[in-house]
Amino acid sequence: MATAGTTPDFLDKRLLQDDVPEIVANILDAQTKSELLGRVLKLSPSRVSGILMQYKDPEECLFHVIDEFVKQVDPRPTWRVILTALRHPTIRLTGLAD
Repeated sequence: MATAGTTPDFLDKRLLQDDVPEIVANILDAQTKSELLGRVLKLSPSRVSGILMQYKDPEECLFHVIDEFVKQVDPRPTWRVILTALRHPTIRLTGLAD
């Protein structure tokens, strides 16, 4: 577990430099949950597979990872907005193929 102010090893530090519009575009453009994790968090395919295997529901996995990022690395309100938007009932990842 990373301490506050440090970047967990599963997060690419480049994410901290991304513009929010790019992040949102990546979220909206992703075709699968695995691709969504890879695009948003800049994870390698093998790391995405490892994270997804730890959770029964990849959607909850995504929420968990982003929520941890918000709490540990970058508590800017923008991330909270993105997380809230992803949880909104009209924006569901459940229908996406794995």
